[in-house]
Amino acid sequence: GRTRAGERASQANDAIERQVARSGSLLLDLRDFGGRELVMVDHVHPTAMGQIAIAARALEVLVADGIEARGHPREFAIPHRPLRHRVRGAATYGYRAGKQAIRISLSSRLRRGR
Repeated sequence: GRTRAGERASQANDAIERQVARSGSLLLDLRDFGGRELVMVDHVHPTAMGQIAIAARALEVLVADGIEARGHPREFAIPHRPLRHRVRGAATYGYRAGKQAIRISLSSRLRRGR
């Protein structure tokens, strides 16, 4: 199932932000990152397009810090996929999300002894 980080994730993010402030490092905040096209069913691993989106966000952070960008990660993306590929991708995602939900539900019931 999915990790139930809750408050621990917030505490870890706060600790990271404090360390970034102390060290003067750059921070790429991905707390609002997500969506079917960007993250796999496990809600952890980015898809290929998600990797490009993360790279684009990282580039924005670097550019804001004064780095000159010579290109953009989206230049490597396929901008338009045929409808049949988009439908197949949506169906596959739905199938995997359903399997994941069933697995989580069964695991939860087994832990409760039902």
